[in-house]
Amino acid sequence: MADCEVDLFVIGAGSGGVRAARIAAGYGARVMVAEEYRVGGTCVIRGCVPKKLLVYASRFADDFEDEDVEQIWVGRLAVAVYKANGQFYATQDVCTHEHAYLSDGVVVDCIVECPFHQGRFDVRTGAAMGAPVIVPLQTFPVQVVDGRLFVRVLREQMESLSETMPRPR
Repeated sequence: MADCEVDLFVIGAGSGGVRAARIAAGYGARVMVAEEYRVGGTCVIRGCVPKKLLVYASRFADDFEDEDVEQIWVGRLAVAVYKANGQFYATQDVCTHEHAYLSDGVVVDCIVECPFHQGRFDVRTGAAMGAPVIVPLQTFPVQVVDGRLFVRVLREQMESLSETMPRPR
């Protein structure tokens, strides 16, 4: 490769990198942009909503004791976040049998019990544990970063599940 002298070398052609390059070039700087995969960044390639939902649906890990469950809202989707056996899990919050919030239920040994008809689900997998529930719950990945919990809900999941959900309480 030939030597190339530039005033600004931008790593990453996401919206921030492209903007920095354009502004510098507008002032006469010789600019080079490097991108490994596709130009545009997360918002352009994947859409901003999943990234924003990941941040929006966050709580502090210290807010939870073992066998706790809390409700969070991601757009119009109710999500139950659990701490069970020292680990964090997340599922849709509405029981697949009746329109009851599982976050109003009881968690014991990674099993949440619905407050309406005592249907039970495994919070790790969403599996229905027997009658009256037979349809499993949708689960969502949870990460703990710097003491904060982040639940990843994709736009498609939020839109498909929120159609069956009751409104926020």
